[in-house]
Amino acid sequence: MFPTEKTRGAARRLGARAAAALLSLALAACCLSGCGAGGAGQAGPGPKGANSGVISARESFEQGEQLTHVYSNPLETEFVDISIGGNITGNYIKLHGFADPAVEKKVNDLIFRAAMDLAADTETPPYIGAAVEFRNKVPTDRSVYSQLVGSFNNIASISMNVYQQFKPADGYESEWWSSYSAVKTLNIDLRTGEEIKLRDLFKEGTDGIAFLNSCMERYIAENDCYDDTTWTYMNGFFLRDSFRGVDEDQQFVISNWNGCVSLYFDWRDPEVQTEFYPVSVRIDDNSRFDYDKFLEGGPVSAGKPLVPRLLEQELPLSEPEELPRAYSFAGRNIDYHGEFAGSSLLSDAQNRALTERTPEETAMADGAIRDYDRFAKTYGMLNARGSFYEEGSASAIGPFRIIRRYVSYYVYSEGDNYDSASDYSDRVIVFRDGNDEPLSIEDLFKPGADWKSAVRAVALRKLTETDYIGVSDPEGYVDEMLDRISGIDPGSEGVQLYFRDHGDIDSRYLSNPDYEWAASNAVGYLEYADLGADILNII
Repeated sequence: MFPTEKTRGAARRLGARAAAALLSLALAACCLSGCGAGGAGQAGPGPKGANSGVISARESFEQGEQLTHVYSNPLETEFVDISIGGNITGNYIKLHGFADPAVEKKVNDLIFRAAMDLAADTETPPYIGAAVEFRNKVPTDRSVYSQLVGSFNNIASISMNVYQQFKPADGYESEWWSSYSAVKTLNIDLRTGEEIKLRDLFKEGTDGIAFLNSCMERYIAENDCYDDTTWTYMNGFFLRDSFRGVDEDQQFVISNWNGCVSLYFDWRDPEVQTEFYPVSVRIDDNSRFDYDKFLEGGPVSAGKPLVPRLLEQELPLSEPEELPRAYSFAGRNIDYHGEFAGSSLLSDAQNRALTERTPEETAMADGAIRDYDRFAKTYGMLNARGSFYEEGSASAIGPFRIIRRYVSYYVYSEGDNYDSASDYSDRVIVFRDGNDEPLSIEDLFKPGADWKSAVRAVALRKLTETDYIGVSDPEGYVDEMLDRISGIDPGSEGVQLYFRDHGDIDSRYLSNPDYEWAASNAVGYLEYADLGADILNII
């Protein structure tokens, strides 16, 4: 049975005028709640039909309080298929590799019961308007899908989404088909197999529920939101009535991606416009959470060490702007597109790296001019066209500030004599927070560590395990590629290496040049777990 009311003993009541502003949240970032249908660590969309909102964490960023890392659970994840009666399908999750078999069984029994309850409870949840929407309709296919949203610090955070379809009872297309979705979240302490409540996540002495409600209250006050009577779930996230506040029974998940919490609202929150689908709001401020306390007693896994996982955060950026052109295309039919988003949390040097061209990028702009002029001379001014793109963005992963620049051009001739020319560059510049010197691969390791031997050993193992590539001398190939490292791109679980032009290396070592991409990928992406947490300098 679905409850129609939600206990709100600890909830703070927000003002009606302020509440009306809350829920343009979803318009901010529908795909960023970290509650989608992907695997662990992915930040996919929420349940089908759900809208997501994001509450920023500028203040905690500015004060340097945001969490930068957690420790991945070294457990194995299995997705088990569900098939009940032919029309109920989907999956649920099993976790393997616990040191204590009794705890492993308790955890998996909890997950299994929750999934089966969600699959079997075919009563339509009491969303507002459901009685009208689903009258004269009969249920058809029902699916339940699970996602391991977060798995770190002996915590497992799981979302289970059920999706139920209805068709007209008369068997004809006299009415639209309808559907609803419901979500069940599970947050489990893997040391004990017990569920974790919202209040359990916060640092000692922190009133977590009051903090979450203050985040919601601030967002309500800052955003213009209203009750749209023509609302549908694709168009936004609104309130019907005064927002009653979050309480400790609110459904939530914790994301592997950034360590942040997403709150779910559904029929149990009748003041929120949901139209038969849960909606979610992500609180981007993770500074009040104490995940380390769940590490007390050590990892739950059998014989596997904990490995750091860097948390990714979206820097509070200024509005993207088109900067003055650094190179004039005057008199030429070349469209210029330049978009950059700087941040007060970047230093002057880092913002310059975001917005300023390198000599190579300036040479590319010159190349666009030369190719355009060549086409104009050959095919006529009226037939020459072109475009030049220049974009910069910034993000934070762990203690690193990642600057990305993309520059490209494409010029062509119209008419009977089609011709074209293009070029591009994709550059990543990495800084450590508080340092204006770009980092190299060596900077990811502790001082004195033999980083090259560590990188070489991992790259060589990966290359030899991928035997279909056909490398005549794996050791020689790896050694020469490592001498061509031109950049790094630290991620949550590993680092991507970039190499200068290596066509000559490929031609000498690869028996099949079509596998160049596979060889460079094998050597170019190295996981922190393989490199060794004891020699890394990433947290």
